[in-house]
Amino acid sequence: MVGSIGPIPGVAAARQARPADGSAPVQRPVRKGDWVDISNVGQSSFQAPALNEIAAKQLAAGDSALGEVAGILGDVAQLVSQRHEYSKEDAVSQQLQIDASIASVDRVATTAHFDGTPLLDGSAVIEAGGQKIALPAVDSASLGVGDYRLGDLRTGGGLAVASGNEAIATSVVAAAIANMADARTQIAMFKSQAHTTSAADMATTMQSIREMMLGGGQDAVGEGNRSAIVQMLK
Repeated sequence: MVGSIGPIPGVAAARQARPADGSAPVQRPVRKGDWVDISNVGQSSFQAPALNEIAAKQLAAGDSALGEVAGILGDVAQLVSQRHEYSKEDAVSQQLQIDASIASVDRVATTAHFDGTPLLDGSAVIEAGGQKIALPAVDSASLGVGDYRLGDLRTGGGLAVASGNEAIATSVVAAAIANMADARTQIAMFKSQAHTTSAADMATTMQSIREMMLGGGQDAVGEGNRSAIVQMLK
């Protein structure tokens, strides 16, 4: 958290106190329980983790929604693969289940948001650690292979149960499931790379602060604050 930090027991440092007449600060020992102000030290660096936290929540929300879609698509795949096992009457019920599942995919694609921003309509781009990742559109009009889309499996579509195009329907659903797996893998890789970059950046920042404190840094912070931060960084 940017700002004051403390109390820091047992810090053997000096704290500055400016007299009422405006003369030069007088040094006094930092007493146990004193609060040490570090609000002027690398504020942008200390604020960075908050941005990373937001990105992590965005990615988690996106990944969760993708996982939900993948589960729905798994149900569709099972229904499609069992077409030959159903009677004509049962096929009607099967089609209704497929329609409901496709509607659920579109529902997730439409309602998956983070802080009011859509995540799965193809417009979401998340930044972290100096890198970017774009989340895919997962609605029934976007998922598919070749000239066919998941929406074609609906009642009246070219890949509906009554069409008899079981092989193509199976390929479309399989491609959609593969898209979900690829997107989730990319998120996992992005999180790993962003974490590595953030850790390296933080290490560099801490080293810079350490060098500033040990090397002088009078213009950045007071002597008392400098000494106290040295103790924290050791």
